[in-house]
Amino acid sequence: MKTVSGDPKLISEVTQSNEIRRGWSLILGCAIGIGIGIMALPYSTAGLFISGLEREYGWTRTEISLGPTILLAIIALVSPAVGWLADRISPLVIITASMTAVAGAFLLMSQMGSNIAVYYIICAGMALFGAGASTVVFARIICANFVERRGLALGIVMAGNGVTAMLSPILIGPIISEHGWRTGYIAIATVILIGTPMILLLLRSHESRRKAEPVVQLHEGIGFSSALKMWHFWAMGVAFLLGTLATTGMVIHLVPFLTDSGVDTAHATAIASFIGVGLIGGRLLTGWLMDRFVANRVGAVMMAISALGLLMLSLGDKSTAPVGAIAIGLCIGAELDVIGYLTGRYFGMAAFGRIYGALYMFCATGTAISPIFYGLAIDWSGAYTAGLWVGAAMLVISAMLLYVLPKLHTE
Repeated sequence: MKTVSGDPKLISEVTQSNEIRRGWSLILGCAIGIGIGIMALPYSTAGLFISGLEREYGWTRTEISLGPTILLAIIALVSPAVGWLADRISPLVIITASMTAVAGAFLLMSQMGSNIAVYYIICAGMALFGAGASTVVFARIICANFVERRGLALGIVMAGNGVTAMLSPILIGPIISEHGWRTGYIAIATVILIGTPMILLLLRSHESRRKAEPVVQLHEGIGFSSALKMWHFWAMGVAFLLGTLATTGMVIHLVPFLTDSGVDTAHATAIASFIGVGLIGGRLLTGWLMDRFVANRVGAVMMAISALGLLMLSLGDKSTAPVGAIAIGLCIGAELDVIGYLTGRYFGMAAFGRIYGALYMFCATGTAISPIFYGLAIDWSGAYTAGLWVGAAMLVISAMLLYVLPKLHTE
């Protein structure tokens, strides 16, 4: 058998290439899981249902936005517990149970009536029983199986969310327009029920191929309580909170924002799909850059770019709206890559699930509050401008916090 010797750089390049090639089924399975999981389909499609629910039941945008907020708030609360489970039991069990719960919740939504409390209860149940279909479990799988190309692997996997953000307005939007919002919810549930067996098959395929191969030492790293005593844990948490608070609400509010500005619904929906383009690009680019440059500073640059994107949207120029949408996607795309990468590098794998889950709690909290933040901005002032300015300021602070994090450890 031919071996590589001598040049350490050549050895590293070959190792990196082999790592991605050996783990392709794992990457694909996790990418599909992220794409149809609880942080992708429910959130990326929520804005598509606003007009239909407004017309049929008279619910306000703030009231409708409270549904995703409840969902994400509960996910934030239970994320550390999900991380604790992920450190102890098979991810296949967690994924199967959670995906089934998310699909069931969408089917229940398709049957709900005018009592908005039922809508809120379904959102809460989806979060409570479907939280294992979040990035906590999938990020742990990737970080436990990749070292040299961890950033790129995370970027590819997290891009699954971007594919959903890009395609869901195009694919689900017409279904809702032609057949109504109830059929839209049934279509989403069907996608999840079809996709879940594919995920399990791909993850099991990787497991069977790598039984004899060494993986990351899962016992190495610091404990959860030790991580909580480090200042950079809290700096990361605040940075992720502000980043998601500033951007993710516009995933839901971008279409209403554009239609309020005089853009027709079809054009506004097309522009909204550019968030997915930025999200995919942000995740792939961030992952690739983190394997080559200082990871926390890569994240800081992405936050700064997104701040400029929000400022561009606040100007109200329709021609620059796609650029602003892409910039929003860049931030959302970069953030989850950075969380997983920095958690593994700073704290190791011994308590990865719990530490990542705690940091993800900050991220999910910001995502939960963001729709209400932008909903209140429009309800109180009649325009989104002030909210976009405040969001840009939040992103600047987030960029500064990421930039000053300490030098990274290496495995």
